[in-house]
Amino acid sequence: MLGAPRFTSAWLARLAPIDPPRADDGSGRLKAVFFEQKIPERFDAMVATLDRLAAMECVDLVIQPKPIRHGREDDLRRRFPDHISTDHASGLCAWADVVVGTASTVMFEALVRKKHLGWSRHPDT
Repeated sequence: MLGAPRFTSAWLARLAPIDPPRADDGSGRLKAVFFEQKIPERFDAMVATLDRLAAMECVDLVIQPKPIRHGREDDLRRRFPDHISTDHASGLCAWADVVVGTASTVMFEALVRKKHLGWSRHPDT
C-alpha cells in the first residue's frame, strides 16, 4: 500500500491532465469533500455532521459515497442529492480545501496535496 502511486507528487502531476479538479465556482466558500468509505455503526452521527456542514453558507460540500452499494448509501443519496458526486476521488481531492473522511488512501493523497484533513471520528467509534 505505501508504494501506491497516489502517494507521490510526481504521480499526481501526471494524473492532473487526465483527471482535472472540479471547476471552482469562484464563490469564495470553503470547498469540503467528504469521502465515505464504509457505513458506520453510528450512521445517524455521520448524517448529523453532514447536515451541519451542508447548512453552512460558507461551505461548498461534496459527498462521495462508497462506490459499492450497501443500502444505507441510498439514504445519503436521498438526504443530500445536491451534494453527491461521482467524480473521481483525485479530482475531488485536488478541488477541495478540506478533505474529510476515514481510513482510506485518499486521506494520504490529501496529505501529499497539502490539503487540510478532517478525520471523522464517529464512523470508527
